Amino acid sequence: MIKNAILLGCTTLFGLALVEVFLYLAPDYQAGEPIARVVFCTEPAHEREPSARFGEIATPASVYYRSESEADGWYLRAYNGDGFRDLLDTGGENVIVIGDSYIEGELVNNDRTIGYLLDSWNPDLAFHEFALGGWGTVDEGRAYHAVGGEIPHKLVILGYYVGNDLADNLHAKEQPKLDHAADEEGSLLFRLHVLLRAYSRAYTFFYVNGRLMALEWMGKDSLEDQYVPADAVEAGAAVTRQELQAIADEATSNGAELLIVTIPSWNEFIGIEGEQRLAAKQRETIDAVAAGGGRVHILDLKPVIEAGGYEHLYGRIDKHLTAEGYYLAAKAINQWVNGVWRHRPTDTPAMVDDKAPVRPDCAASRNLLKAFSQPAASPMAHKA
Repeated sequence: MIKNAILLGCTTLFGLALVEVFLYLAPDYQAGEPIARVVFCTEPAHEREPSARFGEIATPASVYYRSESEADGWYLRAYNGDGFRDLLDTGGENVIVIGDSYIEGELVNNDRTIGYLLDSWNPDLAFHEFALGGWGTVDEGRAYHAVGGEIPHKLVILGYYVGNDLADNLHAKEQPKLDHAADEEGSLLFRLHVLLRAYSRAYTFFYVNGRLMALEWMGKDSLEDQYVPADAVEAGAAVTRQELQAIADEATSNGAELLIVTIPSWNEFIGIEGEQRLAAKQRETIDAVAAGGGRVHILDLKPVIEAGGYEHLYGRIDKHLTAEGYYLAAKAINQWVNGVWRHRPTDTPAMVDDKAPVRPDCAASRNLLKAFSQPAASPMAHKA
């Protein structure tokens, strides 16, 4: 019996080793939720910190390279003194932009984010971006309340991600944000789990896909990071409507209009029924806010991403937008800003993409930072 157990154990380990090697050689098959790798070029060497004004911000004036997965590669992130990725403000007329990781620009360098592109295309406008991954409408409302009275503006752009913003809003009302740093002092099993997620592709593959299969089997409505039971969807929609209306009302009191840009999720496109129901409920909620009066506008990016071919507009492992996806999103917003809001239809410059892979190089990052703080000659032409 002992020999059989040893043989079974060795066979299992050998099989896991083969899976590990295969996933290393074929990163496109790796799991969709890897733990990111980070190379810091500045101190302190952490990505975020608490903020009395915003709740949480990126580490001010930080610069670092980040990789969500081997398949999606490295990109450079740089932040201003307030802890946001807004290093370019070109004009005298201000637009405030709030949102989560899709507005912050996960998976791309600073000069490929929506805010940067809009700024570089409109030299008379300054797009002030206040966005952070993990934020929902509750967090964005707090950010707008903090800065809306300080920056004269006539337009607010809110990026609303239908993948998990409703869940973020519901959980933000239920409980305060968790201090994830405390998790590191958790149980031995939890620390082992974190270690394996960080260093084992095979463990991450089976953990992520096994969890998704179990959730689907249990009939969960959402496969995003935060799950919304069917009986909580209405409560989440009510919170979302309340928060969006509060931002709209504050924008009106500041003499500004509100543009809600809805950003579709990968799961919605691939036909996960629960995701599609949640997305429809959120669009219905946003429509109700716009129909309630006031100067509230909606721009749905789903038709834009669908027409552009969603299959290649999201990352291969991490399902944020690719550089082309952000470009198309920024182009749609730019057309609305100029054609609808300013009544000055304009042509958006063509996208010029550089396929050269980024490698962590803190010495080279200095030249990139110069590019991030000045308009591009043509969008997305900076070399990494």
